[in-house]
Amino acid sequence: MFQRVLICTDFSDGLHRLIHFVSSLALTGMKQIVFLHAVPLSERGIIPQVDIEKIEQAQTRFAEAIGESPTDIEVKIEVQSGKPVDIILKVAQTYRSQLIILGSQSRSLLTEKLLGSTISRSKTFEN
Repeated sequence: MFQRVLICTDFSDGLHRLIHFVSSLALTGMKQIVFLHAVPLSERGIIPQVDIEKIEQAQTRFAEAIGESPTDIEVKIEVQSGKPVDIILKVAQTYRSQLIILGSQSRSLLTEKLLGSTISRSKTFEN
């Protein structure tokens, strides 16, 4: 089974709620779970900038939800700013994730309905 899992959420897809079920996920043999939230660059002004306020809000949201995690599973929180596709691939490679879980929002285009906007724009991920 998968031991290193990356769970990517934008907080609208419901995947962030998996943080409350870390103990149950540990029973499946997972050894490491990384929760990732990608904060888009702020479009205020001419030059896109890192939105520090949104990064802190996401970190606080995760920290409040995580509480005490079981000692037999490593739980990491990653909140980074930039393009979600690039961040997901970078974090997956950093943690050597074996499984990437992405949420999907309803969109008007068929590919986005079936796959989600991040998946439809992603590059091929190779180990």
